[in-house]
Amino acid sequence: MILGIKEGEGTIEDIFEKRDFQINILKDEAAVFSTSNSQYVKDKAIDKVLLARQFNVLCDSGENILSAESSARIKKIFENLEQAFK
Repeated sequence: MILGIKEGEGTIEDIFEKRDFQINILKDEAAVFSTSNSQYVKDKAIDKVLLARQFNVLCDSGENILSAESSARIKKIFENLEQAFK
C-alpha cells in the first residue's frame, strides 16, 4: 500500500506552509524561493536527515510552532493513515 503525503506531487517537506518551512525547518527567515519546499531542498542540496533531526528537536520542546495550515496538513496525513489501516 502506498499513501501520498499530499494531494498532487510533493514530498514530506511540502506539507509545511512556506513560512513555517523557512522559520522552523530551514531556520532561515530570509530564504526566498518560488519553488516548492522540496525543490528548494533539492536545488540547494540540503541534507534532509539533518533537517528532520533539527525539526524533531524543535517538536520535542513542546512548543506549538506551526501555523494552522501546516498543522491541518499533518493532521490529514494521520487521518489518511488511520483510514488505510481500518
